[in-house]
Amino acid sequence: MSAINQDYENLQIIVCDDASSDETPKTLLNLLNKFPDRLEVHFNEKNLGQANNRDKSNQLSKGKYLTYLDGDDVFLPGKISKQVKLLEENPEIAICYHNVEVFDSFTGETNFYWKERFGYGDGEIRNFIQYGNNLCSLAFMFRKKDIPTEKFSHSGQDWLYFVEVMNKGGGKYHYIDEVLARYRRHSENMTLNWEDKINGQIHTLNILHKRYPQYHSQINIRRSEVLLTKSLFFAARKEYLVAIRNLFSSLKFVFPAIWRVLRIPLREIKFFISKGGKADHLIKSLIKSE
Repeated sequence: MSAINQDYENLQIIVCDDASSDETPKTLLNLLNKFPDRLEVHFNEKNLGQANNRDKSNQLSKGKYLTYLDGDDVFLPGKISKQVKLLEENPEIAICYHNVEVFDSFTGETNFYWKERFGYGDGEIRNFIQYGNNLCSLAFMFRKKDIPTEKFSHSGQDWLYFVEVMNKGGGKYHYIDEVLARYRRHSENMTLNWEDKINGQIHTLNILHKRYPQYHSQINIRRSEVLLTKSLFFAARKEYLVAIRNLFSSLKFVFPAIWRVLRIPLREIKFFISKGGKADHLIKSLIKSE
């Protein structure tokens, strides 16, 4: 409904249901009957997985611009019209994005705003590579002509996907300083598979290293941060030798400027203090011992 209620008229809303086994198909058919001119629903006979289902929706789209609404997140009023206007007026920008409210699904309370934790601002592809996918993909809008033809099936695929989008689109991104979407936190995403997440980012970095030699410095800085996170992951699980090995590898990639590895820890300490010393699900899931 948050997509249907957008004030932008020239909008194609594509829903690709990936073989849901619950009441989702029934709900979608009810919505389709109410909004036949606004909504387009497609049912997969078998589960395609995230990457293939996204590719299907891309192929079905007829518009100039794309934005994704995954799972049960929420668009806020004006999101589409404001992003379309910015991209229409700035053809040199590959991706525009905005601030996002992260909220608890059960209480409705705001956990934090994306920019207060992960930062914000305009940038270029080198920044997006150096800092990783610290921008919320829910907030992205980009041109359909810039989507990559390659299929991405591993963890961390969003980051590589949008690096390729940015590269094809000229390499620049722009920030809109408004909260135009809400990202839902609930029990199904409360505990992250950090090992899979970390390995996915390392795999992406290996690909970027081969494709973009001009950004090796930025790739090494990001690799250092990922390996430091991996070190903390294993230290929390009392695998100290593995943790030490990853720590030394982390420092090696930024030596002699080893202070660079402190960016994320300092960011999280600042955020931790701002929340009154209360750790959230991201930190808890990383340092849990089981």
